[in-house]
Amino acid sequence: MKAPIYERQVQKVLAAIASGITKKDLANMLGYTNIKSLDNYMRRKNFSWDGRKGVYYPTAEKQTAPISPQHPGKCAQILTKFAEGSDPKKIAKENGFNCHLELAGYMKKQGYSWDSKARNYTLGCISEETVRLLNEKIVESERKRDSDLGELLTFLPLLKILRQKEQKLMELLEKGG
Repeated sequence: MKAPIYERQVQKVLAAIASGITKKDLANMLGYTNIKSLDNYMRRKNFSWDGRKGVYYPTAEKQTAPISPQHPGKCAQILTKFAEGSDPKKIAKENGFNCHLELAGYMKKQGYSWDSKARNYTLGCISEETVRLLNEKIVESERKRDSDLGELLTFLPLLKILRQKEQKLMELLEKGG
């Protein structure tokens, strides 16, 4: 399998999904025709969609917990145990911690944060600034869509008249052509 490509657009997608933005809203915000276009883009960058967890993951990795190359030992064991569904207190004891809170502190120091959807730790987190920028883009996109829709609505009376006179218009066009 090929390694994932972490381009700026890919990072935006991953950050937005992690912050809770739906694929539909994200596809619209980034200018994709639909969610399939977004999925195709991510597939070309070697990511797959996990519908159960609602996240993109590197295709090279199977749907297992993300393991940091910097901390392959203890962190890898902890992530694997969580992925298997083990009890957090049991995991803490097995890895030499006095309690699950001590384990949480250790994982935080290693750069991991708890993902309640995945029920496991993930490496890194999204800054509030990134979330704010993504939300601004969504609002801007919706505002533009609403203004475009408003502009189209101004033509509605004309379209209704054209529809009422459709038969006569067709006759005129056929005679003139």
